[in-house]
Amino acid sequence: MVNFFNMNITKYFIPLLILISFACSSCEKFSGGNGDSITGAWRCREESGNNFRQYSVSIDRAGGRYDSTYFIIYNFHNLGFDFETYAQLKDSTLRVIFTDGLYSVSGKGMVSKNLKIINWSYSVSGQNVNDNYVTAYYYKQ
Repeated sequence: MVNFFNMNITKYFIPLLILISFACSSCEKFSGGNGDSITGAWRCREESGNNFRQYSVSIDRAGGRYDSTYFIIYNFHNLGFDFETYAQLKDSTLRVIFTDGLYSVSGKGMVSKNLKIINWSYSVSGQNVNDNYVTAYYYKQ
C-alpha cells in the first residue's frame, strides 16, 4: 500500500526547502556572507560644490561588539586612512552611524545589487571642513 501522506510532504517540502535556501543566500550578499561583500578596496569619485576629486577608500567589517551589518570605512571624504567612519548596512542602504572623533558625518549610500557600486550623498563638518552636500560614487577596483 502506498503512503500518500509521505508523498505529499516530500512533494511540497523539497521545493519549499530549495526556495528558502535561495532566499537566504541572496540576503547574505549584502551582509557579506560567503566572502561576497562590500569589504575591500574601492575608488571614489567625489563632488562637492564645484570641487571634484578622486581617491581610494577601504571598507572592512567592524567586528568586535558589532554585528555583521556594521562596517568601517577608512579615508571617508579623503580624511585619511586613520579616520574611521562606521556605517550600518540594511537591505541595500549603507547609513553612516558615527565616526571616531574629529569630524561629524551624516548621510547614506545605496549599494548596487552586484556589490560593485555605492552611490553616496552626505555632509561632513569638523576641523577646517564644512561640506554640507557631497555626492560620491564608490566603485570596486
